[in-house]
Amino acid sequence: MITVQRSKLVYLAILSFGINFGFIFQLSNLTALFKFLGINDINLPLIWLIPPLTGLIIQPLVGQLSDMTFTPFGKRRPYIIFWSILAVFSFCLLPLFTTFLPILVITLLIDCSLNGSAETMRALTGDTFLREDDRTQAFAMQAIFASMGGFAGASLPFILNWICNFLFPTLTLEVGQIPLHLKLAFLVASFIIFSTVFISMMHIKEKSSLPANTKIFRVSYQHVFRHLWYNLCNLPKPFKQIFLIHGLSWVGIFIFWLYFTLTLAQNIYGLPTASYAIANIQSMQALKQASLDSSIYFSIYQNVSILFALWLLIFVKSNKLIIIHSLALLIGGMGIALVPFESHFLSLAVSAGALGVMWGSIIILPYVIVIRNIAKEKLGVYLGLFNISITAPQIICGLLLSPLYTFIFQGHAGYLLFVAGLIVVTSGCLWLLLAAREQKILDFSNQNATMDHQSEVIYNLELKNKTPK
Repeated sequence: MITVQRSKLVYLAILSFGINFGFIFQLSNLTALFKFLGINDINLPLIWLIPPLTGLIIQPLVGQLSDMTFTPFGKRRPYIIFWSILAVFSFCLLPLFTTFLPILVITLLIDCSLNGSAETMRALTGDTFLREDDRTQAFAMQAIFASMGGFAGASLPFILNWICNFLFPTLTLEVGQIPLHLKLAFLVASFIIFSTVFISMMHIKEKSSLPANTKIFRVSYQHVFRHLWYNLCNLPKPFKQIFLIHGLSWVGIFIFWLYFTLTLAQNIYGLPTASYAIANIQSMQALKQASLDSSIYFSIYQNVSILFALWLLIFVKSNKLIIIHSLALLIGGMGIALVPFESHFLSLAVSAGALGVMWGSIIILPYVIVIRNIAKEKLGVYLGLFNISITAPQIICGLLLSPLYTFIFQGHAGYLLFVAGLIVVTSGCLWLLLAAREQKILDFSNQNATMDHQSEVIYNLELKNKTPK
């Protein structure tokens, strides 16, 4: 039994590697991808609405559906396979197109598939590991592999650019075209995602979720939206508190993802702040170099997140999780806020490392903490609804950032990055307050338990004294 559990832990971690490889590769190159196509800075936040919008819709819906699915292959496994196949095809298709609209549609498909896969993988993890310590270990192991996948995904464009420059030294960059190394990176990404899903699904055998004496595939689609709405309206109070505080940190993370590359391009490589669209080869070169630098810094923070997840896996006790997460957010928020004031590799690498501490925590601890307040039979839908705390703040940001960027900050991406850091720090402070409140409740419960025990002892003594001899 122990061997089977460890085997599932390892293969779920491999699956996490592939999914996060796709996520980080896409997110670290999304701004550059559409800037290469000629999209101006004002419209970028609207493009960045695609990942959170798909997460907002897909994850709760897939979570609810998988809770209500009954197949001989289990509840979660069919969904993981379907969404992963869609991801592979989407990554393969994107390099075949060079115009805005088809690439926008394929980006939408990529985000749908990655969100669907990630949601069912988390629910499957919750189904498999029932004890909190086992879940913490499972999520930590997945975070380690996810960070390794993120490191590979972030490094891939840099590596392929070096290979392309070596093989095609006369290759030129054209305005309005996606560079060759980025097109090749999408093809390599599709192969890596396919390989990890194939390996993990060949070895993870989920138990049949069919009722006894039933052999047909059945999904209770009829009342899925009604159940989803009911669950949304009846969230446990601790769940709601964590939901709001977690959402605040994702405001800062979204702004960082969107404007980090632009900040490097403006502050280090001289990309004009007043030029909202790429109009000449000099600007293309500045953006390309900034995007390659972003790959390096994203790789650094993924590596640090691996070390942080390893530390969580080995040393951390479950009663300290909220405090550790709040401290990680404080470190990461300060790292983000300092980026606009830095121009040297070492200082930017330190900020990337601080972000890695935050990232290593945010992909593990909130899920472990929130699962404490979820009934097992509703694990899929509640984890899907929890994802709204990630997607809704990003959608709000996507709608508000264009006017802020244009009229308030006058096209300076670094100013927004500083604000993002302050928001993450605020979230960390709120997590600390939550930890103090939880400790007070725990101390009160222990005090009551001690008083109850003392009362019981006194009562037994009195009863003994009154008993006739």
